[in-house]
Amino acid sequence: MMNGTRQTVAIQSTPAGATVTATPAGAAATTPGSLILERKNNYVLTFTADGYEPAEAQLRREMNTLILVLDILAGMVGVVVDAVTGGWYQLEPETVSVTLRSNAGLEDITVRLSVLDAEERRTVEFEATRPGVRVAVEKLAE
Repeated sequence: MMNGTRQTVAIQSTPAGATVTATPAGAAATTPGSLILERKNNYVLTFTADGYEPAEAQLRREMNTLILVLDILAGMVGVVVDAVTGGWYQLEPETVSVTLRSNAGLEDITVRLSVLDAEERRTVEFEATRPGVRVAVEKLAE
């Protein structure tokens, strides 16, 4: 009665544009955005986007003791209604932010390696289409 039975939870992801599905409710939205969920449940939020591994986040219901105290002071009707509807609870966290990991395999990476020999000064240039790619250069045994 005092708190309402639903709560708006903000959702964000990197990259933006991920689809978020809440279980058990089945509610869905796109990031950045929000979900309106019943306070009486715990939830698993699943973030999905093409080219990225799915990620999950937990939403848990926690007792809002201030609402409980206000219900008790207001009388039995508030206690009964909020106990049945979940109005005593607050979903935590109120904002969920997830960074999705690329699922690009090695076949999706293009690497260019050039060795330049300008007047005996050897220069190695390296480019990759995906950040974080490293190359080790070793002298071959003769």
